[in-house]
Amino acid sequence: MSSPMSSWVTATAAALLLLLLGGTSKPTIKSETDRAEPEFAGKLSDLPIFKNLVELAPHEGAFPYEVNFPLYSDGTVKLRHAMLPEGGTIEADEEGVLFLPVGTLLTKTFCVPTETGAGGAKIETRVLRKDEEEWSYAVYLWNAEGTEAILGSGQETKLGDLCLPGVKEAYAVPSRMQCLQCHAGVPDVAAGWQSWQISDHTLTELRRRKHLDDAPLARARIEAANEIESEALGYMAGNCAHCHNPASSNFVGGELDLRPWKAKESLVSLPPARLTRNDIPHRVAPGDPAQSAAFRLMARTFPTGGGEMTLRMPPLGNARIDERGLGIVEAWIKNLTAVSTRVEK
Repeated sequence: MSSPMSSWVTATAAALLLLLLGGTSKPTIKSETDRAEPEFAGKLSDLPIFKNLVELAPHEGAFPYEVNFPLYSDGTVKLRHAMLPEGGTIEADEEGVLFLPVGTLLTKTFCVPTETGAGGAKIETRVLRKDEEEWSYAVYLWNAEGTEAILGSGQETKLGDLCLPGVKEAYAVPSRMQCLQCHAGVPDVAAGWQSWQISDHTLTELRRRKHLDDAPLARARIEAANEIESEALGYMAGNCAHCHNPASSNFVGGELDLRPWKAKESLVSLPPARLTRNDIPHRVAPGDPAQSAAFRLMARTFPTGGGEMTLRMPPLGNARIDERGLGIVEAWIKNLTAVSTRVEK
C-alpha cells in the first residue's frame, strides 16, 4: 500500500507530464465506489480458457494471439490468449478499432525474462471479460511451481520475494484502478485490438474461426514515410496511444494524439505546451533527440526545474528504461533531419 506522500508525488508527476506534453490535467478515472466488485472464479484453472496451466495450453475454443507493438513492462515477457463466444462476431469501425462480442475473455500472462528472451517463471495473469454492460478486470497470482494462479484482491500487491532483472524494487501487481489507467482510454477497453496493432496471423485465425469477416479493415497499416518511421510510430502507438488519444481523459489541452496516423502532426516541431523551461524547445525536434521532450521523457533526462528529480514516460512499468524502444525513437528523430534535407535540395 503506497503512503499518502508517495501517492501525492505520483499524482504530481503525472500532472506535470500532462502539462509538459499536452496542456492541463483532469481526472483520468472516475471513482468505482458505487460499482459492485466483478465476480471471478477464485482460481485461474476455473476459467474456461486453459486446459493445461503448466504449459498455458488453451481449450479448443481459445487461442494465443499476438500484437505488432507490445507494451513494454520492465522487460517482462507476455503471453496473450483470447476466447470469443461461439458464433460471436467482431465489429470494426472506420478507424480499425475491433469491438469484441459480449462473452469475450482475454488473458495476458506476465513472465520473468530470461537471457534467451523467452519467458521464465509465470508471475501474474491479467484478465479482461466483456460482460453485458461493461468490461470486468481481474488479476491472478501464480504459485512458485507455476501450476496454479489465485485471484488477487483487486488492490496493488507488492511481491516482496520477486525483483525483475535490473530492477531494485519489488515487483508490483497493479490494482484494478491502475488497470483502468491504460484500458479506459481506448474505445473498447482491449487496447491491443486495433487493425494496426493486431498481428496478421491473429486476423487470419479470427477469420478462420468466423469471428471476423473477410472485408478489409480500415487503417490496417501505419502511414509512414519509411521503415524507420513506421517502427517508431508503431512503438509510440503501442506504448502511448492508449492514453494519448481523443477518447482518453488524458487527451488534454495540447491535443497530443499518438495514434499512428496522427503522431507526426502532434509531435514534430511543436513546443511542449506550457513548458516553463526554454532549453527543450520541441516535443520532437527533427534531427536532435537531446532537444526533443518525447525522447528525454523516455530517457529520463527531462528536468523538472527542482533538485535532481526528472520526469519520465510511460507512467507505469518504467523501473527499467526500454533501451530498444528508446533506440527506435532516437533513430527516427535523427532521420527526420536527413529526410527534410533531401527534400529541400
